Amino acid sequence: LSEYSHIHFQTEETYFVQADYEKRSVHAAIHDQMRRQVTEIAARYEKPGTDRERLFFELSEFLYNVWIWHINSFDREYVPCLKAHNIS
Repeated sequence: LSEYSHIHFQTEETYFVQADYEKRSVHAAIHDQMRRQVTEIAARYEKPGTDRERLFFELSEFLYNVWIWHINSFDREYVPCLKAHNIS
């Protein structure tokens, strides 16, 4: 999850620069927040004594928020800009 999210966010941010997306700073800041959350969840998973059942529910909530909130709102906003620059 950590590696995938890093690659995914970096790819999107590269597209934002190529397309001169006007909201790229705001979107990148949201990515930074999500990167920190993923890093924190991964670190807690590795820590001895972690309540992994609770962590599973926190991870599930995080993933739900990413998929429902982030993708369905923020990610949809940049699609027209990227399409206008022939970036897919």
